[in-house]
Amino acid sequence: MPSKLDQTHQDFRTELGPDFFVSMIIGMDGLSISNNAAVEIEFFAGEAAARMAMIAKLADKVSGKLGIGKMEDHLVTIDQAYLIFRNLGDGSYFWLLAVPRTAVLGTVRMLMTEFAPKLWDAIPR
Repeated sequence: MPSKLDQTHQDFRTELGPDFFVSMIIGMDGLSISNNAAVEIEFFAGEAAARMAMIAKLADKVSGKLGIGKMEDHLVTIDQAYLIFRNLGDGSYFWLLAVPRTAVLGTVRMLMTEFAPKLWDAIPR
C-alpha cells in the first residue's frame, strides 16, 4: 500500500496526464523523500537532488535580498524540459517537477498550486 505522500504524487500525475516526467519532494538538505517518475530517474536521483536544493535555496535567498517577496516557484528551462521548483509549507521542503517543453505552463502551475498543500500535508513530520 503506497504512503499518503506517494499516493498524492500519483494523484497529481494522473491529473496532469501525459505532460509529466518527474515529480520529487526534496528537503533543503538535498535529500529526496519521495518521487514519481514517468522517465528514467537516474539524472534526478542522488547528487542531482542535492544540486537542485542549491538552486532552490539560491532563488529564495535572491528574492529575499532584493526585497521582492517570497519565492512561489522557480522555472528552469532546459532543451527538453521545464523544471519547476515550488516551496512547500514552511520552506523546509520543495517540490521539483519536470515536464516536457510542450506542456502548458499555466495548467502545470495551476495544478501545482492545487496540489502543493496536499503534498505538504502528506509529508511525515
